[in-house]
Amino acid sequence: MCQKKGCKIKRDLNRIVDTPDPSSGKDLTLVHGECHLANFLYDGNELYLIDWECAGLGHPFYDVACNANMRGKTSDEGIRMLQLYLQQTPSKEQVKQFQEFRRIHFGFLVGITLLFCAQEENVKHPVDGERSISTLEEAIAALDDPNFGTDPRNTYRMAIAFLEASKDY
Repeated sequence: MCQKKGCKIKRDLNRIVDTPDPSSGKDLTLVHGECHLANFLYDGNELYLIDWECAGLGHPFYDVACNANMRGKTSDEGIRMLQLYLQQTPSKEQVKQFQEFRRIHFGFLVGITLLFCAQEENVKHPVDGERSISTLEEAIAALDDPNFGTDPRNTYRMAIAFLEASKDY
């Protein structure tokens, strides 16, 4: 990881880490923790939510934020998802909380991808001509691509894409 003073990556990670807990210990409920489309199954009659190892107590906006992030939704599209969840127009405070949860979720994604990088001995920045990730949508698609995830430079690229996406919130 970058150790230089003023390092952009370090500064962006600190911004995520310094995000206050928007739930403030209130409105806690059971949350899935990874509430995105890949964890929903539909058998033609019933809809099932699977993969509960990240479940715990938390604010219900976290699952909505996770879903918005994993679907690559813009800020406005995410707020529309929140509106559908609340079944009313969210207040300014609710939008602020929701945006903070989106940033926190991106921090989770950065942490997960950097964890894979940490297991490798020689992770380097991508070089010219190598496949790169320049958008959130590409990073999300890469999560599901088993071939792309075998190169530690790719997980590093995914971490950077998630970190860049977190700046919108």
